[in-house]
Amino acid sequence: EVIELVVVPVPVIVSQKPPALPDLSHDRALDWLDTEWGNITATFLLCVELRIDASAVGLGQFAFVIALGRRGGMAQVCRGLEAAMPAAEALGERRVLASHRYLLGAALMRVGRLEEAVPELEAARVLMAEEGDIVGEALAVEQLAEVRLYAGDAKGAIELVRRATGLVPPGEAAVRVYIGVRLGRALVLLGEHGEAREVVSHLLKTACELDRQKERMCLDVLGRAALGLGEARTALDLAEQAVAISRETRHPVFEAISRTDAAVALRHLGATEEATAMHAEAMLMLEVAGEPHRMVRSLLPYAEACLATGDREAAARHFRAALETADAHGINYLVPAARSGLARVS
Repeated sequence: EVIELVVVPVPVIVSQKPPALPDLSHDRALDWLDTEWGNITATFLLCVELRIDASAVGLGQFAFVIALGRRGGMAQVCRGLEAAMPAAEALGERRVLASHRYLLGAALMRVGRLEEAVPELEAARVLMAEEGDIVGEALAVEQLAEVRLYAGDAKGAIELVRRATGLVPPGEAAVRVYIGVRLGRALVLLGEHGEAREVVSHLLKTACELDRQKERMCLDVLGRAALGLGEARTALDLAEQAVAISRETRHPVFEAISRTDAAVALRHLGATEEATAMHAEAMLMLEVAGEPHRMVRSLLPYAEACLATGDREAAARHFRAALETADAHGINYLVPAARSGLARVS
């Protein structure tokens, strides 16, 4: 965030080193994952059933998180990591267990199960600190900050982000970008759009040198900051750049998120038909990916944009859809926001 979750350095256990590695460039690797996904899933389930612990944990941490992080289905990620947790505990490798708890906590958060995510992330933080894994500890703290952001506690998130920043040793450029982007998001939530732009602008060059998705993360925040500063045209341009990156790197979930940002900007530019089509595409992508939590988090800002631009009927429709989806999938923490939005347009 391949997916945000794999920024954490996950330990690798290789019991039998292969004589050679296949040529798996980015597109070939993704094609291979898509082709073999049924076999990978079946192998994982068999490893869990037969208590082949190292393989169960390895497949749970890598195949599920990387593949589904790109293609969606975060609920399945949670189920896979939960199923492999006994294996992670049985291995007796504290660093492996720390990574497993980190990934499970981050996945739980991304399906909206915030109360369950916190103890997993805190347990991961403690294990990583005890093992001397400073980078892992910093990332666990950062994910706890993300929980605060999801819950709308920007000040609490900033406090944790600054704590995470203080832990990161020199030379960890990717981690610093990752944590810095989180600070930018928190500042946007606080309404400090100028400061958010300044913070993330300083990260953009480094992000571009790392990988396309780090660049996309920066563009997302810069676009939201621009919108907050009244620069809807700039916001649209940045969102379109982010959409192009995720399309090129074949990350439909992230593409849908950036499409929502583009739809919000189009609403503010008065391009109602384009905005409606753009947001509908984003929602379809998230529905196909099996991401109801992301759907609600897409519906709410778009509904707010409809309301802000005077389209109360569209706002009511999207707030209602957000409420129905949140209720249907037990995404309880977003229910109050959806109900509040509906009350404002009634």
